[in-house]
Amino acid sequence: MNVDFSVVAVDKEVWTKDMDSFGYGLFHNPFWVEAMSTEASPAIYLNIISDGGRVEAKFSGLIINEGIVKGKTLYGFSGLLFRSSDKAEMSGCMEALRRYAIHIGLSRIMLYCYDHIISEPFMFKGFYAESKDEYYIDFKSGEPVKISSNLKRNAKKAQKAGVVVKESSSPEILRRLFVLLEETRKERFGKYGKDYDPMYIYNMNETSLRTLLDKGYAKMFYSELDGEINTVLYALEDSRRIYFLLMGSDDRAYNTGIPAMIALHISEYAVSKGLDYYNLGIVPKAELGGAGVSLFKEQQGAVRQPGYCYYSWFLRFPYSLLNPMLSRKLRRNPAFVTDSC
Repeated sequence: MNVDFSVVAVDKEVWTKDMDSFGYGLFHNPFWVEAMSTEASPAIYLNIISDGGRVEAKFSGLIINEGIVKGKTLYGFSGLLFRSSDKAEMSGCMEALRRYAIHIGLSRIMLYCYDHIISEPFMFKGFYAESKDEYYIDFKSGEPVKISSNLKRNAKKAQKAGVVVKESSSPEILRRLFVLLEETRKERFGKYGKDYDPMYIYNMNETSLRTLLDKGYAKMFYSELDGEINTVLYALEDSRRIYFLLMGSDDRAYNTGIPAMIALHISEYAVSKGLDYYNLGIVPKAELGGAGVSLFKEQQGAVRQPGYCYYSWFLRFPYSLLNPMLSRKLRRNPAFVTDSC
């Protein structure tokens, strides 16, 4: 039997009422969305409702203006939340979202997948997928966390050197994080010859990160040695999980084993708080040192979990003229799963 779905824009208070029924991640939560929103890129919350009146899927994110060339985009930091795992219902909800975006004059939909496990890619009409895995430590699995001897050895080296790990939400430590992120970027550029933006999520910047800290949704873990701060790790947190968002380190940190010590500290912190899991986040592309970052996460006992972002083709003329060129580009990249536009 075919089911019709409609999309309704609601305020965040209405959207959050039944949020617990949908297995939401940290990046679906309005606390994150509101921090990333601005007057130019406002927050939007959508419920997708069946013809029986029940909410079957949910979206939270931004409407962003990408200028004359690309138009306005419906931007989700994490995937659409589905009540059911039935593929027909999921497809119906995605199609309803696509029609809604066209109806309100948007040119595209971008659904990322931060803190949102998707076991396999689905082919939804009008969308293509990109694989973007993350690393998790599941504290509720009952299995012991397998920490590598090499990580323990490096952490012990830092401890013997006199390193102390502290926690903070202060503006001073946040500013130090940005200095260390720039040092890390320069180090990777020198090593791999490829540049990147440490602020890898839309509207993530010092102002939005400060907002999260002020409201108690984030925390920084940092090292102190001889009065100097050599590593800062910025993490999102709620009552169930913690997420590795950013980390910056200098040469002294790497030479002393400080990142390993902070890594162990956060796992111990998560266990002491009774959290369900620690998400160590995504991995950079191979040409930016992804293999080394993957190894560091695996040494902490994290397991790679699949995730898939879903992006629509351009939805409206004249932007749709870009679709053939986009299709040819995607077919050359194995990270993307696509059929045709």
